[in-house]
Amino acid sequence: MARYLALGYLPGETAIFRGHAKLPPAHVMVGSLEAPCAARTRPYWDLSLSDNPARRSLIPREAEELEHLLRDAVRIRLRSDVPVGVFLSGGVDSGLVAACAADAPGPRPLALTVGFAEGEADETDLARATAGHVGLDHRVVTQPVEGLDRLDDLAWFFDEPFGDPSALPTFTLCEAAATVGRVFLSGDGGDEAFAGYRRYVEALRHRHLIGAARFVAPALRVAAGLAPALSPLQARLAKLGLPDRGCAAAFDELPGDPALAAVVHPRLRPLLAQSGAPLWERWARSHGRSTTLRQQDLDYRLYLPDDVLVKVDRASMAHSIEVRSPLLDVRLVEWAARLPRAALLDAHEGKLPLRALGRRLLPEAVERGAKRGFGVPLDAWFREPRGRALVWERLLDGHGADLGHWDRRGVGRILDVHGSGTGRGFGVLLWRLLMLEAWTRQHAAPMRPPVERRPASAPANAA
Repeated sequence: MARYLALGYLPGETAIFRGHAKLPPAHVMVGSLEAPCAARTRPYWDLSLSDNPARRSLIPREAEELEHLLRDAVRIRLRSDVPVGVFLSGGVDSGLVAACAADAPGPRPLALTVGFAEGEADETDLARATAGHVGLDHRVVTQPVEGLDRLDDLAWFFDEPFGDPSALPTFTLCEAAATVGRVFLSGDGGDEAFAGYRRYVEALRHRHLIGAARFVAPALRVAAGLAPALSPLQARLAKLGLPDRGCAAAFDELPGDPALAAVVHPRLRPLLAQSGAPLWERWARSHGRSTTLRQQDLDYRLYLPDDVLVKVDRASMAHSIEVRSPLLDVRLVEWAARLPRAALLDAHEGKLPLRALGRRLLPEAVERGAKRGFGVPLDAWFREPRGRALVWERLLDGHGADLGHWDRRGVGRILDVHGSGTGRGFGVLLWRLLMLEAWTRQHAAPMRPPVERRPASAPANAA
């Protein structure tokens, strides 16, 4: 439970149910039903990332190979007995998939985009520009703040506590997609294969600071303890104070966030020190290699299979649709893994090979756009009366208050700091707690009346 609260998902072989574990990706389990305890697992595939130090960009032959691989990866995933659609954001990855799909033989797919009323999270203008540029029909599915009412649906379909907020718009998108088709293409995998996450670029840009931070890490940790509680400064100092186990470069958030100690129940606090162990252990295995390679390796081993793909897998299956990811084609992934890391990113932007291809196939505003991610405006939502009321109802009153997983005073304090709008935003942390509460209602508290669940196809405002 501590790992879930720290990371937002259950990493590796970890399972929330006692006595259970998951089969790791790219592994097979071999055994006999007569002696199940003797079953053994073994890997059948692995990815080796090149740490070639060459400082160069793609040569023309490699650029041609990339385009050929991507077009073929899209082409074979368009094979279907039913029409195929595309999940289109405002970014380069899904834009390139849409462009290749539009050029492929056969019917042109419909492009679907999730939109938000909050401008900072909305990418519909860029997605619309891409769809118009490549000649695809385009439809926008709006995700309103009322989507917070879908907590129980998400908890039911995801089977384990799952705290990635983008699960909500993904669920909404898949629900809408099911009304117009059964097979869709996505841009998942591009950030891992081509070093597209912002943290990759930031780590490269500030590599000297990160390298020096490990020498002053103890002092930074002391400074974090003296900084104002629950402040942005405290979080930044705590992150920079990590030793080489993490160095602030491995992830966007901080598994050892001081805010966690303020909200979890006292009996869970001793576990927080080890909540990020899967990250630290994986990070340590790549010691001595380039920071970009270490970041990619960590994301390939944990974040991609345990968060990104779980999110899409559960949300799509909940609505009986199939989502295919051309950028996860094994040929494309292995091709990108052989490139020097410097060919993928510089100190200004990542995904250089995909951006170069995008200069020919996508609108300039999309190709040159900054990496935005699939953000959800949780900070704004939890400052509205509806969001604050939900937190009070679920976490501070009734069932949630009796679970013994979090400290009510701590949650109340977090909610007050968040509501002030003058310090840190705690939308993601509040979301993780709400998802945990919703999950325990349905999976870990059978003595209580079950939550009434709507069919997955029901509209969000259905009774």
